[in-house]
Amino acid sequence: MSKQSLVYMPVVQKGTTETGTAATGQLLEVYARAYGLDDDLNDSPVSQSFRVAAEAVDTSAIKHDWDRVAAPLRPVGLYKVGLQAASSVRKLGLTIPRLALYQQYHRQAYVERQRLHLAARKVTDDWRQSLQSTIEGTSAELGLALALLLSASSARPQCVIATGRLGGQPAGLLEFADVEVLKVNSLPEKLRLVTRLAEQHRLPHSDKSEPLLFFTPTHHDVNGQSVAVSDLPEVTALVRWGVKVIPITRLSEAARLLGAQRARWLPQDGRYWWVVGGGIGLLSLLVSLLFLMPPQNLPLIQPELVIQTPRPDDSSHLIDIAKVPAVSADQRLFLKLSEHPGAYRYLLELDGAGKAEIQDVQALRDAGKFDRESNMITLRLADMPPPTYTLLLLVSSKPLKAKEQQQLAERISALQLKPAINKSGFYYKFEGNSCELREIQYEAGGYGFSAGEEKWQSPPADYLCEPWTRHLLTLLYSYPTVQFQGATFRLQ
Repeated sequence: MSKQSLVYMPVVQKGTTETGTAATGQLLEVYARAYGLDDDLNDSPVSQSFRVAAEAVDTSAIKHDWDRVAAPLRPVGLYKVGLQAASSVRKLGLTIPRLALYQQYHRQAYVERQRLHLAARKVTDDWRQSLQSTIEGTSAELGLALALLLSASSARPQCVIATGRLGGQPAGLLEFADVEVLKVNSLPEKLRLVTRLAEQHRLPHSDKSEPLLFFTPTHHDVNGQSVAVSDLPEVTALVRWGVKVIPITRLSEAARLLGAQRARWLPQDGRYWWVVGGGIGLLSLLVSLLFLMPPQNLPLIQPELVIQTPRPDDSSHLIDIAKVPAVSADQRLFLKLSEHPGAYRYLLELDGAGKAEIQDVQALRDAGKFDRESNMITLRLADMPPPTYTLLLLVSSKPLKAKEQQQLAERISALQLKPAINKSGFYYKFEGNSCELREIQYEAGGYGFSAGEEKWQSPPADYLCEPWTRHLLTLLYSYPTVQFQGATFRLQ
């Protein structure tokens, strides 16, 4: 059986005083386990015997109309207490995972499949016989409820100590269902019992790096006076032994501290998805075969790359690259990149000799290549061989590791492209996984901004998309998670 959560309840005999010894009390171990759902029930003799015993108890519970969650506690006299604990957990409720289809239609399956157990092997015969039908009365309700919450929820396995009674809806709380935690008798004696067990190194503590949590009510009665539990000297003494006493007023407070607010995923939920997933998978396969195209997971927002350079007649102003007939190799480029939350951005550079290089935009930002005021990247074209320079913004829904970036650059370089623009007054625009030949929009009288959007021309077919651009597009198209935009312009 895999590691599971355990709850320990301190039990003291009536009449125990400050001078009592450890023999007058002990910790009772309780736990909850899913009936018929545990995938850790293997074929070992222990698991098989547990399964047989659980089935026998369940059969008797159905025959006699017992609550099946608390039915295993009948032999040790905790059945009525278990009833209150199970009822409280049902009332408190757990958040059902949105994709847990079985639990969406069986709203409390996370509780109804649980069974409460007392680890009787850890209780001596004289204690079991003398306390049968009267084990600590209602002070075990909080511990049993926490055992249910820990087993039914997605909380990590852990050990806790608890003592407390459970009541009804807390006074004045109308927004949501909750359960009040009430006072119990002999609380100082129970704290001293845990202290003595700690001194004897007999406390169950699964994780020494974290304190052992001990949940109690916030107050207890002393000679008819209500005293705060946090003010008791026994609480301070337990800190030394790694035990943290947590007084609570409501059951939801303990659930929050234990991370037991969300129902665990049940095997039935998975079986529902086998059917749904199988149908969706078959439909996806048919659609893919019908349209003969690979499935893609592209970013939702189309990339947009704005490339600007200083105006030759006035370097203090920037001009769009679409309005410059050629860029000098000693000039700087200023880039504005579209934002893509949740996606990953890369810059692909391709020089006139066909050599490619890929840079991570986030790495450029970390290296200080971003201008904070303008939020632009500055690139220098020094040592770039003519006659052209290609710059693309790649946006991927999945991150490209450094090795993958290098491999993509090497694949492009291995194509031995000879990037060129064979028609004067035009540049290449890459957008939407395609390329277009566009006319440069500069004014006849010099460099300046022309009105309106970029003007698309319809050149002859042999200029529309040269062979080297088609080779580049084919390779980039083999990356189904990547979209891109950019341009190829003349370099002199």
